[in-house]
Amino acid sequence: MRRSELIARQYDHLHWTPQGMVPRIARLDLDSIGMDIGNPHIRNERICPITHLRRWMEQAKIMDGTLSRRVDRWG
Repeated sequence: MRRSELIARQYDHLHWTPQGMVPRIARLDLDSIGMDIGNPHIRNERICPITHLRRWMEQAKIMDGTLSRRVDRWG
């Protein structure tokens, strides 16, 4: 995934499953079909990026829009 795709990632692009997360990927998609690639949980929750993303979204109260938020000198 490109940096620009990661920053532009939308809340509704993520599909949560018991096994992990499936983001919608559009890279190299000339027909605008997209494809689903699963990201499974890692057994060790301390280092699992899926677990950390979910916790961060809950704490930041992200329920829609982009996952990345702009931060300026005032927060």
